[in-house]
Amino acid sequence: MKKATIREIAFYALAGLVLLLMAYVTVAVMTKEIPAGNVQSANIMLGVVLGWGSAVVFYFFGSSKGSSDKSEQIYDKKNDTTTQG
Repeated sequence: MKKATIREIAFYALAGLVLLLMAYVTVAVMTKEIPAGNVQSANIMLGVVLGWGSAVVFYFFGSSKGSSDKSEQIYDKKNDTTTQG
C-alpha cells in the first residue's frame, strides 16, 4: 500500500474542511432567521459555498482525480525507467 504524501493529506484535509463548511452554512441559512436586508447576501454566500463543495465532489469522484492518478502513474513509471536504465 502506498504511503500518503503531505500533498495528498493536505488535499483531503482541505476537501473535508470545505465539505464541513458547506454543511454548516447550509444548515445555518436554512434554520436561522435572516434579517430582510441580508437575505440576498446569505443566498449569495450559500451559492458560493455550495459551488466549492461541488468542486470538491467533482474532483474526487469525477474525471479530474482519475486524470491526476494517471499522470502520477506515468511520472512514477518514467522515473523508474530512468533510474534503472
